[in-house]
This record gives sequence, C-alpha cells and structure tokens, in this order.
Amino acid sequence: MSKIYQPKCDNWIEHNVYMQIIFIIRDYDRMIEEYQDLLEESPSPPDGQPRGSGTGDPTARKVFKAVNISDKIKAIDKAIEYTPKEYCEPILENIKSGQPFPDYANRKTWTKWKGRFIRIVGENLYLV
Repeated sequence: MSKIYQPKCDNWIEHNVYMQIIFIIRDYDRMIEEYQDLLEESPSPPDGQPRGSGTGDPTARKVFKAVNISDKIKAIDKAIEYTPKEYCEPILENIKSGQPFPDYANRKTWTKWKGRFIRIVGENLYLV
C-alpha cells in the first residue's frame, strides 16, 4: 500500500474525515456483498419454543444495517457516475489497492479526478 496523501488545496478535508472516506471506498466491494446477503437472507422457521428473555427486534436491526450500507454504496455510485468513465476504474483500484495510475493521462489529471471523487463521496455521505 502506498502512503495516503491529500494534496493541499483550497477545499482541504480534515485528515480524520479524509481517512474515513478512503476506508469507506476501500470497503466498497465487501459492502456490496454484505448488502446482497442481507437482502437474500431469511430467518429460520420458528419451532414454537420461546427464545431468550430480552426484547429484541432483529428485523429492525437488519433494516438499519441495510440502510446504512445502502447509503454508503449509493454515495460511491454517485461519485462513479460523476467521474469520467476512463478515470473511474483506475481511481477505484488506486484507492482500494494502491495500484499506480495508467500512463494515458498526466499525473495532475489523475490527482484532480481522484480528489474530486473523494470529495464527492464525502459530500454524499454528509461528512464534508
């Protein structure tokens, strides 16, 4: 993994918030899988026996978790829609696994679009 670097600019994001956004983007693939699992999951059939003494609402917990994950996925998807197609995949791979950018664009172009991508995700999550 390469060092995480945020270029200095006028619309600077606080380091802790920047790191939250980075790690949410890195978790994108896992969140999609978990969201699909939550949607497809079904409870086991009841056997008629009482369970536990606490009052819990597993359905509500599942819904809250699904909504939280869905909001993060939508925030990243909106940033992907805004970013030009030729830059999307390399930017995601650079953030997720530290892969270097391809040679078909200048380093400043990659830095600009990566910064915009991260800022859009932060704005969509109401962190920025």
